[in-house]
Amino acid sequence: MENAKTQTRDIQVDIAKGLGIFFVILGHLISYDAPLFRWIFSFHMPLFFFLSGYVFKHNSENLGMNIKKTLCSLLIPYFFMCLLGLAVTIVCSKTILPEWGIQSVKVTLMQIFYFVQPESLHVGQIWFLFCLAIVQVFFVILKDLKLPEAVELLFAAFSFAIAAGLSYIYLKINEKAAFDLTISDLSIRLNDIPRPPLKLDSAFMAFFFFYLGNKDFEKGFTKNFKTLRIKNRILILSLLLTVNILYVILLNSTANIAENFYRNAGLYAMASITGIYFIFIFASLFEHSKVLEFFGKNSLSIFLFHSFFLAIFSLILIKFSNGAIHYGNIPLPICFIGMLFVAILSIPIPFIYNHTIGKLVKIAKKSIKKNMIEYNA
Repeated sequence: MENAKTQTRDIQVDIAKGLGIFFVILGHLISYDAPLFRWIFSFHMPLFFFLSGYVFKHNSENLGMNIKKTLCSLLIPYFFMCLLGLAVTIVCSKTILPEWGIQSVKVTLMQIFYFVQPESLHVGQIWFLFCLAIVQVFFVILKDLKLPEAVELLFAAFSFAIAAGLSYIYLKINEKAAFDLTISDLSIRLNDIPRPPLKLDSAFMAFFFFYLGNKDFEKGFTKNFKTLRIKNRILILSLLLTVNILYVILLNSTANIAENFYRNAGLYAMASITGIYFIFIFASLFEHSKVLEFFGKNSLSIFLFHSFFLAIFSLILIKFSNGAIHYGNIPLPICFIGMLFVAILSIPIPFIYNHTIGKLVKIAKKSIKKNMIEYNA
């Protein structure tokens, strides 16, 4: 979620990330498959892959160094959060949350190293890091080949087609299972369907959005909108939102890039693209918002830790509602309160992140650069 394209930060990108992280938090509070949930999930993670591509800086350094730096930046935080999630899960299961106990070591290891979505450690959202690492490695290899732009575009389209094809297969398997089993026996989930390891199927779709973001930066499409009058930007925003909602309605299903499940990949792509540009252009209207800028600059660290704060909010709701309200059936107004609650608790997280994970990443990168210099010498 964070990378540096140039030495000067693009405030519009930070604001877009700030808006995006609020939608991520809200999306994890709203009841599954509610209309607002469907809308948020139509674009919120594609937005971050797009923005990651927008700010990604490819240079002509040694290919191996580029790949190592990418893996350090994303996989060190991934495994750090796995360890932290394990520690929090064990402590909570021994104290206030007995149901948090790890029931199967095998399942947990599979979630960490195969599915790269350790939900049993309550940090399932970190699948994004592993997926983005794969996408960036694909991207630097593609750029290193110095292929014509048309060939790169074909590769991005082919990547989208693979993800769409796999999603169609999952859908058919899921439909067949639902038809063959009785309602009382039906317990199939998308995770029960055999999938490639390491979120490779999701990475194909993510690469498509990452490439679009990088190409947008090269061509300056979004920058041109900033030169328009505010009333013209509002008109474009209204059109984008209308088209976006139309595609979400036509999709008539919750799509989820983490599960590589879209029902109709073409509609999903259009819903995502219109949603992404709606947020990106909307961000140009709030370039003086220090709050959104703060959350945007620190979106990665807040994203990594927010699941713990969601759990705290859920516990508070259960206690004060005597179990009537719990995670999964939270009324919409309370979801917005929960979003603000998580945001407030997240304020010190960037400091903690910079002095733990951030420091480890810097040390690792410095070591890679030193070794490369010594090797070349």
